[in-house]
Amino acid sequence: MNKLIEKFKELYTKGMQVPHKEAILFILILLVSLFFHFYLLKSNLYFAQDPANQMNISRDILLKHNFPFDGPGASIEGGGNYGITHGAFYYYLLIFPGVIFQYNPLGMAFSFAIASCIAGILLYLVCKDVFGKRIAFISFFLYTISYSVIHLGREQTNPNLVGFFTILALFAFLRFLQGKRYFLLLFLFSVSAVTQIHLSAYITILILLCFLPVLVKKEKDVKLWLGGVILFLIPLIPTIIQQFHYHFSVLHFILSLFIPHGGSTLLAHIKEGYYALTGVFDIEFQIGGGLFAFLIILTGVLLLLRYYRNEKTNFKKQVYLYIMLMIIFSFLEYAVYPGPIIQTYAEHLFVLFPILISLFLSLFWEKRELILIAIIILVTISYINLKTFKHEIMQGKKYYEIENRICKILQKNHAREYDVLFTAPFDPGNPVLTVKDPAYITFTCDVLYNIPQPGTYPHLKPTVFHFTTDMRTSLTYTISS
Repeated sequence: MNKLIEKFKELYTKGMQVPHKEAILFILILLVSLFFHFYLLKSNLYFAQDPANQMNISRDILLKHNFPFDGPGASIEGGGNYGITHGAFYYYLLIFPGVIFQYNPLGMAFSFAIASCIAGILLYLVCKDVFGKRIAFISFFLYTISYSVIHLGREQTNPNLVGFFTILALFAFLRFLQGKRYFLLLFLFSVSAVTQIHLSAYITILILLCFLPVLVKKEKDVKLWLGGVILFLIPLIPTIIQQFHYHFSVLHFILSLFIPHGGSTLLAHIKEGYYALTGVFDIEFQIGGGLFAFLIILTGVLLLLRYYRNEKTNFKKQVYLYIMLMIIFSFLEYAVYPGPIIQTYAEHLFVLFPILISLFLSLFWEKRELILIAIIILVTISYINLKTFKHEIMQGKKYYEIENRICKILQKNHAREYDVLFTAPFDPGNPVLTVKDPAYITFTCDVLYNIPQPGTYPHLKPTVFHFTTDMRTSLTYTISS
C-alpha cells in the first residue's frame, strides 16, 4: 500500500511539472475552434443538390451495391470533357460517417467539422516539432480564426477534406522521418487520398516523387513498402478503372495545361500565378491580397530556405523543403491553369499559409521594439475574421430552418418527387428556381427532417412550387401547373 501511495505521489509530482500555461493555451484555442465550427451548425446548415447527389451515390453503394467509378464532376475551366472528374474514392470515404450518422446531412456536416478541427491540431503538432512552440501556437490560432476555414469546414462537399488530408500527409511524413516507421503507410495513403478529393491536389504526387529517394533510403523493409503501395493504390482504384474507359482523359487534361497556347507569354503566366496565390491568401485571412500578401508569402518561403540551409536536424530540413515545394508547385499550377482560381482549388494552402504568416511575424517578435507590429497584424486578422463570422454565421442565413419549413409545406400539399421543380439554396435576388432535383427532395425532406419522401408519378403533369425567401425568416410560395 505504501509503495502504491509513493507511486501516486511520484506521478502527481511529474504531472505538476507539465507546462500548464502551454496546455491551457492549447485547450483555449481548441475550444475556440470547436465553438466556431459547431455554433449554429444546425440553423446554418447549407445543403444543396451537389452534396445531396454525392450522398445518394454513396448510400447506393450500401443499399443497391452500385459501385461508382466516376467521381464528383470537375467544374474546372476546360474540364468539361466527359471523364474528367474528381476521384470516386470520395463516395467510398463517405460510407464511414454515413453509417455512423445514417447519412443524415447534419451528422455528415458534424464529421466534416471534426475533421477540420483535427487538421488544426495536426498543424500545431507539426509546427511544434519543426518550428517551436511560438510558431505552433500562432499557426494554430490563425488557422482557427480564419472564417474561410470555419465556413468550409462546416460544409459537406468534397474539396473541404483537402486541407485535412494535406496536413495529415505532412504529419505522417514528419513522424516517419522521426523514426516511427509505420507512419510511412499513413503518409502514402494520405497522399493518394488527397489527390482523389480534388484534381488540384495532384501536385501532392509530385511532392511524393521528390521525396521518394529519401523515403527509400530511410526504409528498407520490402514488406512495409508493399503494404504502403497497396494503401496508396486503394483510393486510386476507381479512378484507374474509370480512366482506362475514358482513355486517361484526366491525364490528357493535366498535360494540356503545360502546352503553350497562343498569346500566352511567360510574364502572363507569372502574373496568373501571382494573382492566384495572393488571392487565395486574401480568401483565407481577408486582409487583402496583392503586394502585402506576396510580401508575407515570399518572406515565409525565404525564411524556410534559410532554415533549410542552416538546419542540422534532417527531419526538419525535409519538412522545410516539403512546405517550400508545396508552395512552389501551387504557384506553377495556378500559373498554367487557364481559368480563375477559386477557394476550392486551393484548400491545401489553408494549412500552409498560417505557417508562412507565423514565420513572417517571427521577424518582429524577435525584437522587443517591433513586437507591437506583430500584435497589430494578429489583432487585425482576428477582428476582420470575427466580424465576418458574426455577419455570416451568427446573423447569417438559416438554411436548415427555412428548408424544414419548405419540406413541411410539400408534405402538407401532398407533393410528389416528380412534382417538385425547385432547388436550393434560394437566391433572394432570383428566388424562383425551377430545376428538377429529386436528390434534394430525397435528402432534405426524408433524411434531414424525417418527412416522408414524396412518391414518383411520372405519368402525371408536374406541379411547380414557387418559393420566395430571404433564408432568414420570410417564406412565401405559390403553386402552379
